[in-house]
Amino acid sequence: MTDLPKRKNIRLRGYDYSREGDYFVTICTHDKRHYFGKIVGGALQGLPNEPHAMIERRLMETERRFDGVKVHSFVIMPNHVHVIFSFVREFSEEPEGPSVSPGLPNARSTLADVVGWLKAATTNDYINGVKSGLYEPFEGRLWQRNYYEHIIRGERDYAEIRYYIETNPERWATDQFYK
Repeated sequence: MTDLPKRKNIRLRGYDYSREGDYFVTICTHDKRHYFGKIVGGALQGLPNEPHAMIERRLMETERRFDGVKVHSFVIMPNHVHVIFSFVREFSEEPEGPSVSPGLPNARSTLADVVGWLKAATTNDYINGVKSGLYEPFEGRLWQRNYYEHIIRGERDYAEIRYYIETNPERWATDQFYK
């Protein structure tokens, strides 16, 4: 067996990612390949293209699929997605009703559940688009294995992140994900 490098855990140790709060998430395509449109002069061009529209549909579906999870702000860039998810419910010790977390009966959905579902659903949709000849093929994976998350702490933090999301296309040429 090959000795693979140990992956660094970027999650906050001991934090309950199912608890009420706002989370800023960035999901990047594998090798930062551009699949979801182009940015010219600081603006998204020719959108929505079909892959871009498919991701937007799945983001909106997140609110129906996961009880108490809201999508507050997002931008779909050529090779990554920024989104603020809000978990807006309080749970008692025994949550009532069925859970939507796959394989976790009567459990609260976590941020990892939401992001995992979003990545899986969009990958399946994208594969179907490739098979239909509508989308550009990809090698290996559509998305990187992990994702970046930040627990939003307060109104100022929220406002700064929302501004960052809204103005992301304008800063594309200097964006760390531009390639």
